[in-house]
Amino acid sequence: MRPTRLQLQGFTAFRDHTEVDFADADLFALTGPTGAGKSSLIDAMVFALYGCVPRLDRKMVAPLLSLGKNEARVQLDFTVGGVAYTAARVVRRTKTGATTKEARLESGGVVLAGNEKELTEAVERLLGLNFEHFTTCVVLPQGKFMKLLHATGSDRQDLLVSLLDLGLFERMARLASLRERGARQRAEVAGTLVEKLAFATEEALATATVHVAELVALRAEVDAAAPELDRLRDVQSAAEAQAAAAAAQVRQLEGVAVPPGLDDHAAEVVEARDRASGADAEVERCADAADGALAVLAALPDRGALEAALRAHDEQARLAAERETAAELLAARAGAVDQAQVAAVEAEVVLAEAVAAVERAQWEHRAHDVAGSLIAGEPCPVCQQLVAELPPAVAPGDVEAARQAKRAADGAVAAARTGLQSAIRQQERGQAALEAIAARLTEIRGALGEWPDRAVAAGRLAEVTEAEASSRCAGEAASAARRAAINARKAAQATEGRDVEARRAFDAVRDRVAALGPPVAERRDLEADWVALA
Repeated sequence: MRPTRLQLQGFTAFRDHTEVDFADADLFALTGPTGAGKSSLIDAMVFALYGCVPRLDRKMVAPLLSLGKNEARVQLDFTVGGVAYTAARVVRRTKTGATTKEARLESGGVVLAGNEKELTEAVERLLGLNFEHFTTCVVLPQGKFMKLLHATGSDRQDLLVSLLDLGLFERMARLASLRERGARQRAEVAGTLVEKLAFATEEALATATVHVAELVALRAEVDAAAPELDRLRDVQSAAEAQAAAAAAQVRQLEGVAVPPGLDDHAAEVVEARDRASGADAEVERCADAADGALAVLAALPDRGALEAALRAHDEQARLAAERETAAELLAARAGAVDQAQVAAVEAEVVLAEAVAAVERAQWEHRAHDVAGSLIAGEPCPVCQQLVAELPPAVAPGDVEAARQAKRAADGAVAAARTGLQSAIRQQERGQAALEAIAARLTEIRGALGEWPDRAVAAGRLAEVTEAEASSRCAGEAASAARRAAINARKAAQATEGRDVEARRAFDAVRDRVAALGPPVAERRDLEADWVALA
């Protein structure tokens, strides 16, 4: 690959359009002060080919944009094998960094690649080098050469191995060693196999041929004796079958033995059934007794009606006593009303006298005031008559005392009236209570109905109580009998279940020896059947 022309704009230090022509140069050097852009020109050529630069992460392209620029363009013209190519890439700034999606590769006016991925893949095919190989064998990254010059011998060797990928030869050596080890193992296996086949000689082959002939002759003899052998085998099989059948019969007969505990088995079954039957009969008897007790109870009067009648009698007696007490209390309250009326009249009389005393005292004070204003020889201010002589001075009555007496009389009248009203209300309540008692007594006499006599009602209630107790006892006895019957039936079922299981065990043993002609089971007594079978 030979570069012929490089054009760039907005790329690192090259803000404006810049063009470098390599067409007539076989050997050249880029010189200039630090920061002039020497490394940027190398980066631009690498970027045009592979879309990244050695000194940056392969995914970082935003730092390649010139400061303040939103777009950078790089175009490299080069030849490979005498064929001219043009590689161009565009970097555009984005919100999150930059993108290089716009890329192309042309040759002779024909577009060979139309995006960044296709361009990189086409360059790798043309040059036969990927980015790592190119930056190791063609473009030595900045700083690596100075490090190479100043490194020690071992470090320089490690660096050259890293830059030139000389580790390839180490990997080749390891692979060759592995192949050599595998070949040696296969040779050892082949040698072992040769040792095992060392016996295969001409003499061994002749001996084996003779042995094969002997075996063929022996096989002919065996084939001739085969029919007799087959017959003997059939005889042997039949005898073994007979022996096995006889042994099986022996084992079957050895297992026929009367089980223990069968002597009381039949009696237990019968006894359990009898107990269940007796319990059922007891249930019927108790049920009849309970029904009879219920019938007796049903024929008696209703408990609720009798108890209500007794409560009515008790209430009647209580109300009769209360009526007498209420009548006495009403008479006393009538007397209290009379007394309160007399007290009220007397208080009103005292009030009238107090009112008169207040008026009299007030009149005396007015007269005293007029007398104090009289002048002998002057007309009286009341009658306009000339006063010939002043009347004697007389002290008037105490108005305030008269007023206090009136107020006391007012309070006494109010209290007497309140007492009279309270006595009247008490009399009215007593009268209402007496009337309510009388009405209730009338209701009770009507409610007693067919039980006007308390002793008769009490006697009938005692009969009901006794009948209820009898019915309750009969019901409890019936319930107990039913529970006992249930338990007896359960016990009988359990006993019968054991009998069924025992009979099944007997039938199973009898079935095993059926081929030997056992006697017919009578099925009346299990023990007897077992004895006969045994």
